[in-house]
Amino acid sequence: MRGFKKTELEDELQQENQHKQDVPAEEQKAQSELQKEQQIDSRDAVIRCLIHFLGESTEELIKDKDVSKDVIEQDIKDSVIKILVLGNAAEGAPPTDVIIVIDGTEVLGGCKTLTNACILLMGFVYSLNLSYPPKLKYTFEVFQKLLLELDDLKFSPKVDSLRRKLLM
Repeated sequence: MRGFKKTELEDELQQENQHKQDVPAEEQKAQSELQKEQQIDSRDAVIRCLIHFLGESTEELIKDKDVSKDVIEQDIKDSVIKILVLGNAAEGAPPTDVIIVIDGTEVLGGCKTLTNACILLMGFVYSLNLSYPPKLKYTFEVFQKLLLELDDLKFSPKVDSLRRKLLM
């Protein structure tokens, strides 16, 4: 059996573990929740940036509203494919509700995050055999071919350029 030498990394880990034991469980839970919210916020931001990077308008897919669900009936009726994010986004708080709208009908509410809504929307598009909105064709192509890896043999030049940049 070889001898075991304590390294600086192990010292740091031991100190970190000791620190965690000193921190009350409620505070650890609060820190964990904060990290989870920040991770979710970053995913939502990546989706918004992806749409912008592809030269498409985020307003075509995502509509942020600082009102309650009762006030948005007209927005729902006017939408073909849309994700409505309800809540006070200006304050940086998580949304109170995220709703998927297809053909003027609320098909699913309570998605919690924009990321979840995008995943579920792709499921609806596939299960209902819907065509992608023309103004968001690159966004949906990225969702389909790069993220879900479905029919990923042929890419439009714009999506192929993004794929190549991501592989670098």
